[in-house]
Amino acid sequence: MPAILLGIVSGNDAEPGWIRSTVKGPDYLSGGDFGVESSVLSLVLCTTTGIVMLVMAVRRGDVVPPTWTRPT
Repeated sequence: MPAILLGIVSGNDAEPGWIRSTVKGPDYLSGGDFGVESSVLSLVLCTTTGIVMLVMAVRRGDVVPPTWTRPT
């Protein structure tokens, strides 16, 4: 059974589906043959999201020291 939406992921060829996505543009923006997840936009978006989540966790006090440095 074919999937509905397919695109290139991690350097693999796109399999046939009902809707096939294509990303065109420079390799640094589109990820080239490897796929969108290797583009600069993905790197910036995921890194920014991770930093925001880390800052939120630190402000809430949800970050605890590792077990080997905790007071007994």
